[in-house]
Amino acid sequence: MTEAEWLTCEDAETMLNNVQMSGRKLRLFSVACCRCNQRLLLEAVHREALDIAERFADGEATEQELTTVYELIKKELRPLNSCQSETEIQLWAEAVAVLCTTSPSNNTSILWHLNRASADHIDPRMTLLLHDILGNPFQPLNPPWLMSEEGSKVRDWPQFANLRFKPEWLTADAVAIAKQMYESRDFSAMPILADALQDAGCDNDDILNHCRDANGVHVGGCWVVDLVLNKM
Repeated sequence: MTEAEWLTCEDAETMLNNVQMSGRKLRLFSVACCRCNQRLLLEAVHREALDIAERFADGEATEQELTTVYELIKKELRPLNSCQSETEIQLWAEAVAVLCTTSPSNNTSILWHLNRASADHIDPRMTLLLHDILGNPFQPLNPPWLMSEEGSKVRDWPQFANLRFKPEWLTADAVAIAKQMYESRDFSAMPILADALQDAGCDNDDILNHCRDANGVHVGGCWVVDLVLNKM
């Protein structure tokens, strides 16, 4: 896949098959996809499962908590294994989508189940979510940890040859804004984050435009917020 193809691609499965994605970002992508489908949020057990999966991605929930909710969703699925009606099939697909999100294996099969569960064309939103979470992998921006002593040993690796994120952009204001958005799941302050980064000297159009895009979608795992908060 070329850079131009990535930027214009509208098929989430093709995008996922052509990029490397950390386990954390894949799980957060799965959570965000599930939250796009409002039907999945009607059930309290689904909402709790997604919250636990999200916290697990950031090391704030234990593997036992994830396993417990995973087994709970599996139990919910059992009566639907022999489903025949369209309603039952949809309920099954919705439960499996949540099951995939809480699965310890954390795989991309959620795409098929979400498309099956959705009645309102979720796939275009999946591509928007991937662009928000992954940015442009053909124009990498170095994570802050590369400026640390621990990261210094990999600075000369070929894949880090053109990295362009400067540590002086990580002011207290920028970090505080990003942290508040990440913890609240309210990303309406993205333009304010852009202002804070620009005030600190950031002149990277990819970063500033992503923050200020009025039509943009932002979720946990957003590549700009992750850079500011030193998440991978």
